[in-house]
Amino acid sequence: MSKLTTRLAPQITEDLTSFAESLKKRDLKTARAWLENKRQTLQTPNDFEKGFLLALNGMIVSLESNQSFSLMKKILDGTPQEEVQQIYKDFKKRAEQRFRPALERGFDTAWAMVLQHFLQAE
Repeated sequence: MSKLTTRLAPQITEDLTSFAESLKKRDLKTARAWLENKRQTLQTPNDFEKGFLLALNGMIVSLESNQSFSLMKKILDGTPQEEVQQIYKDFKKRAEQRFRPALERGFDTAWAMVLQHFLQAE
């Protein structure tokens, strides 16, 4: 995942574990505070960073609204680890495809990184 994160400002990726753990615990207030703090550290985010932040925000919003069909909710409600591993691989693969727009690659990178934290914690 390290070659993907080189496109991100270091202040976004530092301590992503605490964001992922907040999501896992469904502590959305802490996750939102973490995200807002990271947003404020960026003066003018590039498209990759915008996509990354958009994905993280979407994860929070889907849990706040308790959307039963959201991917994050399904994962936290007990999707088997093998399925989460496959989802992680799919996001990682898309994030590495250079022909995709930077916004999409940033979005997919965020998902891959958060899922990677979930898988490492298992």
